[in-house]
Amino acid sequence: MASAHAAAQPSSKVASFTSTGIFFKDTIEVEAFNDPKVQGVTVYLSGVKRPLLDRLKKDFFTEPSSSSITCCQSGPIKFLEPIALSAAGEEVFSARRNMFFKYVHVRRVFDAENNALIYIGYSSRLTGDFEDQHAQYRTSVAALSLTGQNIVVPA
Repeated sequence: MASAHAAAQPSSKVASFTSTGIFFKDTIEVEAFNDPKVQGVTVYLSGVKRPLLDRLKKDFFTEPSSSSITCCQSGPIKFLEPIALSAAGEEVFSARRNMFFKYVHVRRVFDAENNALIYIGYSSRLTGDFEDQHAQYRTSVAALSLTGQNIVVPA
């Protein structure tokens, strides 16, 4: 479920399956979304959902923070609007991952030196309490080269 950010795009679930296990099987899901300002780029984000029995055992509302991201050219690349060219880039996707404070975000950064779009996925929690995980954020990165495409990046 995407948040109400202006940059947020609806995502679609493209894969969902259970992992191995006897009693407690996590569900692995992959969702896809299109970059709202760069036509022809699809971003894929994977994540894990804990099974109900495991959630009942402890911390019902918490999901794992691990996720992975990749992107691909899914059509001719065309910039629909100017993109942020700063080192911070801009958020292109955000979705809530549980009822309390946990989100997954994706930012796009333009690497001018290498002529590439970089997509950084990260999970965040407003409470810095991650018991066995010693950081508030987990990140994953994917890059899409624009070299040889004769594309001018609008500022």
